[in-house]
Amino acid sequence: MINEYALSKARYLVDKCGTKEILINNELFAKHCNDVEIFKKIPDIATLMHEENFPKNENLAYYICLVWGLFEKSIVEDTSEKIQNTFLSQISMHKDSAFSRIEFFYNNLNVHKYDDTFSIEYKKVILENSIMAFEDYFKLSWDNKGYKGYKKYQDELGAEESKSKKYWSSYDSILGGLKNNINYKNESIGIYDETVRKSILSSLEEIGMNFCIEYKEGIKIYPLVVDMLNNLLMIEYYFHYKKSRTKPLTSEKVWPDIVEEYKEGDKSYTTLFFSQLERVQAIGSRNIRPYFLAEYARTLNVDRKDLRKLMQNIFYPIPENHRTSFGDGFIIDEIKPAPFFLEHTKMVIGGL
Repeated sequence: MINEYALSKARYLVDKCGTKEILINNELFAKHCNDVEIFKKIPDIATLMHEENFPKNENLAYYICLVWGLFEKSIVEDTSEKIQNTFLSQISMHKDSAFSRIEFFYNNLNVHKYDDTFSIEYKKVILENSIMAFEDYFKLSWDNKGYKGYKKYQDELGAEESKSKKYWSSYDSILGGLKNNINYKNESIGIYDETVRKSILSSLEEIGMNFCIEYKEGIKIYPLVVDMLNNLLMIEYYFHYKKSRTKPLTSEKVWPDIVEEYKEGDKSYTTLFFSQLERVQAIGSRNIRPYFLAEYARTLNVDRKDLRKLMQNIFYPIPENHRTSFGDGFIIDEIKPAPFFLEHTKMVIGGL
């Protein structure tokens, strides 16, 4: 998770400065130091940059983003400690992965490599690569204990699907259906043409999101497809996993007291947990997919109906099962933008 915090700070710097060159140009970065929020929040960080063991002759912005990310994560999780004693020592631990993420962001930001010149067969390969990248990224997001918890949740969903004959909620059924439709050969449900696959590709083009990034050398992916799969499966799991703790706290009767208690400084809940409570209370467990559509449409600045068609084809591979899935009437104006959504897509379009 620290990589996401560091990356969010890199985005902030680019947004503040107006050019991504601030990430690799130390002189440009130095000119903007006084305007960068972290130096106002932690005056000690300016001193930190001049300490003997602080890296010299490298991209200063990368290091500041990492230290800043560590600091913000500690604030959110209420584990703050003195910056000199802890964060500097953690740079070496997180440096390689966080810096590669920021570098990947720098190399792809505002570089729109559209699939216009590619054949249908190659676009199919990119879709297959996108699923592979999602699976890699998704599994890396969990430690062993966390992944076991997610696997248990998916097994429960799979059992419910088998009983009710209603599919397309679990990891296995969503990924299985999507893979079958990309290859347009699904013997179990009788689909033998490329209708859904073509619809996914045309929907990406219609909303202007048919650009690729290079996931690994020579392997292109559609970042929006990766983000959709990762973000929706994670948020649905979060709502399920936390419901025993959040449901009693977000009811209409109790919620106003919880808010008042938190604002008065009671530390019964961490900043992170309270922000999660706010999101659960605002969205409601029955509105996850309509909220998801609205959040994506807001961030991408695209038409909800066009985006909805893409989501339906990814998550409901059988067209007749679309019906009212991903309802487009959710009011999102009062809900804060979700942090760490659309990470791969923002590699190209930017945004905080």
